[in-house]
Amino acid sequence: MERVEGSGGREGAEHGRPILDSAASRMAARCVDRFARDDTVVASKTNAPLVALGEIREHMAHSPIKRNDDHHQGDRPIMTTTIDTTTPTSTEPGYAGQTFLASDEISIRRIEKADARFSMSGRASTFPISPAVTEEWITSDLSKGRESWYAIVRKADDRVVGSCVFHPHRVNTEVKVTIDPLFGEAAARWKAETIRLVLPWRVDETQAMSVSVTLDGDEVEAIAAAIDLGAREAARTPGLIRSPRTGEWVDQVCLVYLNRTWQDRLPVPTLGNLVRSGTGEPRPVPAKGTWEGAPSRGAILVGQRVYLKAVDTDDASEMARLGRIDPGAYPGGFRAVNNAENMAHRRLEDITQRLRRDIGFAVRLRGDDRLIGEVAVLGVDYVNQTGETASWMFDPDFRGSGYGSEAKHLLLEYCFDILGLRAVQSRVSTENARSAAALRKQGYREAGVIPWVELDHGFLSGDIIFHLSAEEWRALPRAKAPERETA
Repeated sequence: MERVEGSGGREGAEHGRPILDSAASRMAARCVDRFARDDTVVASKTNAPLVALGEIREHMAHSPIKRNDDHHQGDRPIMTTTIDTTTPTSTEPGYAGQTFLASDEISIRRIEKADARFSMSGRASTFPISPAVTEEWITSDLSKGRESWYAIVRKADDRVVGSCVFHPHRVNTEVKVTIDPLFGEAAARWKAETIRLVLPWRVDETQAMSVSVTLDGDEVEAIAAAIDLGAREAARTPGLIRSPRTGEWVDQVCLVYLNRTWQDRLPVPTLGNLVRSGTGEPRPVPAKGTWEGAPSRGAILVGQRVYLKAVDTDDASEMARLGRIDPGAYPGGFRAVNNAENMAHRRLEDITQRLRRDIGFAVRLRGDDRLIGEVAVLGVDYVNQTGETASWMFDPDFRGSGYGSEAKHLLLEYCFDILGLRAVQSRVSTENARSAAALRKQGYREAGVIPWVELDHGFLSGDIIFHLSAEEWRALPRAKAPERETA
């Protein structure tokens, strides 16, 4: 729109530009307050200015506006202005000028606030998430986590079609690539192209040691793209995932892309070169127990010597104390300096959620209620009916005597018979032969090794991936309960 100005009016003494009187300034301010979320401010019946929101602050300082005669006071001449309301927009797409992380069809960039309108394409969620919730997540929570989130954008129309998330460990970085399945065959093509772009960028260009990416076994195009780059299959867990493409249960495949420079200098752990202990044969599942009289407060599952209970503040306080005493309380061989508040927050914050992803139990002795450990199922996936088990034995006097295995089998009973999970996984450092042997005795099988995950006493340790299905666990031999003594 053409700008037409009248004559006369007050002028700034130094700049020679008309300025708003106080009434006009108040009117413009009310427009900003009222229409702060609109793209434009619409003229009112009193001929309030028609001003693009992005321009109103500038014009409040020095632009004349049209005023209605009914509101004109004093003998100053009336000044009229018609202001251009079109908001300048760039005709260039968001990827213009980007020289990396871009292909013929897609580009990859950081997630921005405007991406919230593509909420379900950019966030891999089973549950519906509104754009408003996603916008709040982008503006307040996104920057607080360890993960780095990137948007995968279709270049044809600058539309977000998926996301790429980097989760860093001390050495390895886990990458999760998600493309909205609504895009059909193109989704598989774009996922493969994303892998071709991000793996070399993360390792070869930024000089990361290694990157791992987990894919469904039927994502043939994406798996082939990773292998063509030089990635290797590190672990394969059979029948763990229900394919969203076919509805069939398929393997979960983990591939790793290693820094080529370091491959020539450092050993790469595999199942073939692991340090092993024990026979590797599973042992009978310990017999369940019963509780005569009133059970201990909070007891949920009972064995012959130990029971599992919900973690409370007393447990958290004792966990913090034991963690400060014994280097073997947690993996890594170092003593964790925690307090009761921190331990309680980490374990109790998820309790109010209707679908809890992390579920932990304190392990206590039946005889004197002494806290000796903790077991948990983490990252519960209620769609694929899977989770990851973990256990810690705080008191060294109760390691190597079967107490940990008894507690673990109570946890597995909870996973399979109460939660209804189909299978569980577990991870153990390649330097932790004792814990790996314990998992084998409990019936877990090896799925593979992810190399170069953490620094461990001068070594680059990896993670041994174990898995156990509900069917396999139920097929394990069962120990008989000891006979009760009779008077």
